Amino acid sequence: MRGIVALKVKPGSKRTFANANFALLRIVTASMWKAQQGIAGPPVSDATHSGYALAALRSLVFTPAGLKGVSCTPGDLKSAGLSYRAGADQSTLGTLVGTTTRECAGADGIRLTAIELVRYLAHLRRGRIVDPRDLARMDRSLLGWDEASNLGEGPDDDDLPERPLSRGVFWHEGHQTRTGGIHLQTCAMTFPDGTQASMIANSPLADAGPCDVLLESWDAAR
Repeated sequence: MRGIVALKVKPGSKRTFANANFALLRIVTASMWKAQQGIAGPPVSDATHSGYALAALRSLVFTPAGLKGVSCTPGDLKSAGLSYRAGADQSTLGTLVGTTTRECAGADGIRLTAIELVRYLAHLRRGRIVDPRDLARMDRSLLGWDEASNLGEGPDDDDLPERPLSRGVFWHEGHQTRTGGIHLQTCAMTFPDGTQASMIANSPLADAGPCDVLLESWDAAR
């Protein structure tokens, strides 16, 4: 955050993606949670903020969605899914992405399966995590959704197939790239008929992203 402030960013200036909002949210969430719970633990710091933020998410988001044991590190290093670079074959050694809690509950680290992503979306859309009025505002202003969702206009538009989309389709896509081109890509998507879909790819997808794949599948199935 010190680095971002040093840039002297001004309101209305050109946007540059730097994960600053995630970093700030992680700190604010940890501070508010510690204060609200009256926890007499160590101060919120670089070393402790992840634990406080994860506790808040578990209580306010994951438990209401029926998701238990959500963490930022794999429960079993031997069975955790590995990620691969483009062009990997059977002789390629995979890499385990995300094994520390430093960036937990921010831009990196929360570990959910594809099924858990769908379960989270289902509970979110049914108003069990946020108030339905807040959910409607999320949809109207694309809060938490990629800006190309629901026929919106945003920086993700160039990555989408050139075809008309149905209104009421919202999604959020994420990806991680590590040294050597190791990839992990995710997409969580909700449709107007109440269908929820998710996809996790542990290597780069040729000329597409996981949300592109889900949209094309939805179009083909209608």
